[in-house]
Amino acid sequence: MILETITPEKIFKGVSDAELTRQYIETGAYKAGYCYNPELKSEIRRRRRERIREARKLKAIYNGLQRSTKDINLNFRIKVSGTRSGVKYNKLVGVSGLIDILGIELTNKLINRAFTSYDDKIICKLRTGLKVTFYSK
Repeated sequence: MILETITPEKIFKGVSDAELTRQYIETGAYKAGYCYNPELKSEIRRRRRERIREARKLKAIYNGLQRSTKDINLNFRIKVSGTRSGVKYNKLVGVSGLIDILGIELTNKLINRAFTSYDDKIICKLRTGLKVTFYSK
């Protein structure tokens, strides 16, 4: 008879993060600083490590950006409106949203233009039909 090894990944496979947190709170482990259920504790730690890895992967989209995202987001509100390849845009975006829509090269050009301008509102109209507006804070 072959016994299957039971791992925390198999136990908590279909369980959401919210459910895991609820179980963790119910055990009272968050108050005492330790968890009675080692499988639950290891699964929470594993999922936390996965979220950190995903956050690090997201930072890779900023490679090639000439200014820091903190500097850009502190100085401007960025609004994208118009249509591009059948997709309608009319929303405020951050730096990552602008990079997703335009790409890193065009984003760098527009941000440099916004920083060198002294106006309160900088409008950049693209041939693709998009209008990017930088509002100074």
